[in-house]
Amino acid sequence: MAGAIGLLIPRLSGLASLGLVGLMIGAVATQVFVLRAPAMVVTPALLGVIAALIAWGRWSQTKRLAAMVKR
Repeated sequence: MAGAIGLLIPRLSGLASLGLVGLMIGAVATQVFVLRAPAMVVTPALLGVIAALIAWGRWSQTKRLAAMVKR
């Protein structure tokens, strides 16, 4: 839920999408290795790719936010 809200806030959308990419990687691994349902991998993989595209598009903004937090 926090990731979805973060995507709606322009300043946080890059970080939120990076978090969602990690979450979707875990979802794919869970589908394959724990649930043994490789056919169900499509949805989390597709959502992970979309989140990765958002993270890539917002990369410069994410770097600025990280620099601001370091200070």
